[in-house]
Amino acid sequence: MPYDLYSLGFSREEYIFYTRHFHQPVPKQTFAEDGLESTGLEQDTSLQRRLLRTVGEAVDAVPVNDLGRVTVEEIGLLQDALRKEIRNDKPLHEAAARYDTEMKSFLDQLLARLAQHTPQFIIVQERDWKWSLALNPRGRQWPLMEQANVGSRKVLLIANEAGQALLQEQEERVNTAQDLSGAVRNGPSESWKG
Repeated sequence: MPYDLYSLGFSREEYIFYTRHFHQPVPKQTFAEDGLESTGLEQDTSLQRRLLRTVGEAVDAVPVNDLGRVTVEEIGLLQDALRKEIRNDKPLHEAAARYDTEMKSFLDQLLARLAQHTPQFIIVQERDWKWSLALNPRGRQWPLMEQANVGSRKVLLIANEAGQALLQEQEERVNTAQDLSGAVRNGPSESWKG
């Protein structure tokens, strides 16, 4: 069954290669590449990178008990950490105001894609998912299918309901195939012999 795969915030070959499926990186290096409305922030990519690094460090400091079930309280803590971290840095504070509007719009568009009835998946680093949830808590509704350490990074696989169903269906097929091949290799179990 066909599905769409997005990589949110990173698209490095060493992480994405193993998916064996075309993925769409979102957002790209600058907002201008994604066709988002220009506010001038994309003109200063060093400021944009500094802002992303600062935001990432802020959410890293906030413990989230279960990324598959982020609470309203944890969302509030993530939002507070973002505000606190950029408040005292004037260039970052000004950039964050523009960035906030653009990213909320972008995340709305991405989450609308997940609302489709076809399987949709997002590969995202833990820190990027945390700041994404702080900007748009609606992302909490999508199932976290997998969490893994890939090299030094913590990577998540997020799915919509159709994607979750597809993964569960494939897992059941694999389990059935393993059961059947085990029966062939080992002979029928005692319960089969009657």
